[in-house]
Amino acid sequence: MKAVLSVAVFVTLAGCVISPEAGPSGSDPDLITREEVMGAGMTNLYEVVERLRPRWLNTIGTTLVYLDDVSMGGLDALREMPPTTAYDLQWLAPLQARQRIPSIGLEDDLGGVIFVRTRPDGDG
Repeated sequence: MKAVLSVAVFVTLAGCVISPEAGPSGSDPDLITREEVMGAGMTNLYEVVERLRPRWLNTIGTTLVYLDDVSMGGLDALREMPPTTAYDLQWLAPLQARQRIPSIGLEDDLGGVIFVRTRPDGDG
């Protein structure tokens, strides 16, 4: 009886676990949608990321910021971007980022890249 009760409690609790990085309805932890950005009520994109995906700010190595595939520098660039700038934000680990933009190079200290898109793919 104890074993059955323990299993039932474990299954119930396991089903309730939600990733702290997931957005509404368990959305992609590597993406912040426009709805999430605008709903966060922050004054710049750094604050949005800090609130919704803090893991993106706590990497080992340098995190770069790209705006529509143009390098903007480090994380401080997000402080200069109002939330209305972003259609969405995407986190890419170093290998994924280098595959997307080969000019990023092979720096040993690259922690990841935050891509800010101002419009959906194919627009503009």
